[in-house]
Amino acid sequence: MAWIKRNLLFVISVVAGLAVTGYCGYLLYSALGQASAASEEYRQKSKNLADLEKKETQPTDANIAAAHADQIRVRQFLADFRKAFADFPTPPKLDPHGFKDFLQHTISRFGQEATNAGVGLTPNYTFGFRSQVETSLNPVESIDPWMQQLEEIGTILRILYQAKINFLIRIQRSSVSQDDNNGEDIIPIVGGTNQWGVVAPYKVDFRAFSTEIAAVLAGFARSSNCFVVKTISVAPSHVPIETLVPPPPAEAPAAAPAQNYIYRPPAPVQPSPFGPGGFERGGREFRDRRMMPRPTPAPQQMQVPVAPAAPAGPEKVLWEQPLFVTIFVDVVKPKPVEQPKAQEPPKRAGRPRQAEH
Repeated sequence: MAWIKRNLLFVISVVAGLAVTGYCGYLLYSALGQASAASEEYRQKSKNLADLEKKETQPTDANIAAAHADQIRVRQFLADFRKAFADFPTPPKLDPHGFKDFLQHTISRFGQEATNAGVGLTPNYTFGFRSQVETSLNPVESIDPWMQQLEEIGTILRILYQAKINFLIRIQRSSVSQDDNNGEDIIPIVGGTNQWGVVAPYKVDFRAFSTEIAAVLAGFARSSNCFVVKTISVAPSHVPIETLVPPPPAEAPAAAPAQNYIYRPPAPVQPSPFGPGGFERGGREFRDRRMMPRPTPAPQQMQVPVAPAAPAGPEKVLWEQPLFVTIFVDVVKPKPVEQPKAQEPPKRAGRPRQAEH
């Protein structure tokens, strides 16, 4: 016991080392057991695969029915998949003059749709194509990607118009040509493509309330085309939204003051000594009638008209302010399937020329 007390630190170190060694042994034993189980499973599956490869496939009714069921399931999956990745309409092929007219007509249509939906716009807004509108002739090689962007922007605008946003500030697109040099219309993000699809980024700035923002996000989610909202930024807007103030109600004309008269009954008339209805002009009865007090009107009392009490309006509990919203959204389109090239028929070999003698 005394030795343990003198070498307490050494004893504690030995005990701790034995505990750690035992724990490591437990972990090693567990790992060996898992490795053995995995090896056994691998051997079993390898044996099953080898047996399946050696078997001869027979076209039984059960196999044919299973193959047909798999085909139906795959077709249904592809149909559901294409619903969420519907492609945009193929734009027409136009020359520079035709594209100029088509662009002006499309921009005018976008503005008219905004007016019909009650959405505010900047005067003479070109929806991201100011450089193309101001240019007389555009390069032919850039017309096709611009036409595709017009179709995508039109779909985005329809979602914003259906949500009844208050004001569309701007919509920006990615650069697809060397002539896309307007900084107000182009975002410094380049679209990408892979073996499955094409991604086209857009940036939208607008003012709206929280209800309209939720409607915009729901519109992107319900769209038959694939829209991926990458980021959304919401901040209080410093631009007040105009409200219509109803004119004050016209005051009712003042009512004319009413004249109130007090009726005083006449004094009783004494019978005439000369019989009924008879009297002398200077007699007493005439004098009594002449001295009889006449009814006098009461003093007029001015009545001040009292304006009707205005109806109490609803009490404002929550006063919502307009919000400034910025959304980065990606348009994902399936990559067009390339049709295999038709194989050319083999050329017939010509007859060998005979050597000239």
